[in-house]
Amino acid sequence: MTTVLTARPNLPVVFASGPVTTSPAGPWRLAWRRFRRHRLAIVGMVVIAFLASASLLADVLSPYNPTKTNLLEMLDAPSVAHPMGTDELGRDLMARILHGGRVSLAVGVLAVALAVSIGSTVGAIAGYRGGWVDNLLMRLVDFMIALPSIFVLILLATIYGTSPVTLVFVIGGLRWMGTARQVRGAFLALREREFVEAARCLGARPSRIIIRHLLPNAIGPIIVAATLGISGAILTESSLSYLGLGIQPPVASWGNMLRNAQDQMTRAPWTAVFPGLMIFLTVLAVNYVGDGLRDALDPRKIGSR
Repeated sequence: MTTVLTARPNLPVVFASGPVTTSPAGPWRLAWRRFRRHRLAIVGMVVIAFLASASLLADVLSPYNPTKTNLLEMLDAPSVAHPMGTDELGRDLMARILHGGRVSLAVGVLAVALAVSIGSTVGAIAGYRGGWVDNLLMRLVDFMIALPSIFVLILLATIYGTSPVTLVFVIGGLRWMGTARQVRGAFLALREREFVEAARCLGARPSRIIIRHLLPNAIGPIIVAATLGISGAILTESSLSYLGLGIQPPVASWGNMLRNAQDQMTRAPWTAVFPGLMIFLTVLAVNYVGDGLRDALDPRKIGSR
């Protein structure tokens, strides 16, 4: 008896000729993979997250009021009761550093957010429009860069006051020029690309082309400029507070804590060491994260694994 094997037409046989391939990772996933390889950037991110979390949880981590004085505990060395010691008025230094971190970090982040907003707007208009608009806006950028920034900061802080809101506007209003140049350069390279020409042919307005098509493709330089700008803004706020033109006591910031500690450097060095260490760690961590983002978002490397 002979058995005949026939293939059923409704059950096709599929032969695998090689390994199953998955869809390629997107550019942002590849950028994250590149960023993870930058170990110092990862460490910097962890440090920033720790400092920001500790500042937000200052009331939980320290039971002391940062403005309450205690003349019986003036300039106490670090101990179990006061892990970072006390200052010249008996205030707990750890509580003041944690609450001061709120002010310093908030001023730095908000000032950079303002600077990036102004710089991105100016750079986008200049790069997209070109011609006399580009020349006018770039001459404005050159003029702002030529201004002695520290003198202008001191002048504006003296005129308009030294509240945190004022410092945000003063610092942010004088730190947008670098972002403007970077965004302009990115727009000059992108505005003649095929997808922009296609959007124009479909009747898209310039504002829509800028917001929906060009800005997303220029987001890499903006992110890097914003990250690296935070460290500069924190240093600027600390410098102004150290000079007495920034955040005023009894509100704590790392800069005015250094100013108050300059008379106790020999007797109580911890009053200067801990605020200075916070500034150092924050600026270093932000710079490492900025370096990692710059390498990860580099268009020449974004496609590599």
